[in-house]
Amino acid sequence: MLVVPVLPLPWIGILSVGYDTESVFFIMIINVEHKNEEKAHVPDPDGKLDAKESHWLTSCIEEQLYLEMCEGPQVSDPHDEGCKYSGQKINFHYLEAVNYVRRISCGNFGGRNAKHKPVFIINTVNFTPKLKEELRAANDTRALHRIITEAVFRIFRARHKLRFYEHIEAHKLNWRIINL
Repeated sequence: MLVVPVLPLPWIGILSVGYDTESVFFIMIINVEHKNEEKAHVPDPDGKLDAKESHWLTSCIEEQLYLEMCEGPQVSDPHDEGCKYSGQKINFHYLEAVNYVRRISCGNFGGRNAKHKPVFIINTVNFTPKLKEELRAANDTRALHRIITEAVFRIFRARHKLRFYEHIEAHKLNWRIINL
């Protein structure tokens, strides 16, 4: 087999194409170089991001937030007393989703009751420092709201599909971040 380097890619490595003289198959080989991840910085007090530092796109922040919420801290479920699964642990954010769905699906939160609308709590205690810094660095409140709302909506769509489409999707999600 003959391997020919084709293109050096500084952020990945060398992209090579190999081919066998007796067949028509081509093989692409990528030599990956692991580089140290740069640390993101919180924006300056004037709100501007440092153009020399690398920052994640909002879609990347949303994806990482969803993944880290799914891997979040385990807590004991207060709703399983007397159940055969009593004493088992549940993911904190899954429990928050259950509580939010229970309250939003059986309450009327219009008019005077709007102040009693449930709040989805996001516990960042087990989040990576990079994700925490990226969430702090998102200085556009609309972008931050969209990032968090979409990540939380993914949990609702995965775990409470019917209730999500009936009661949650059409309404503004109330959320709060703790331990950031």
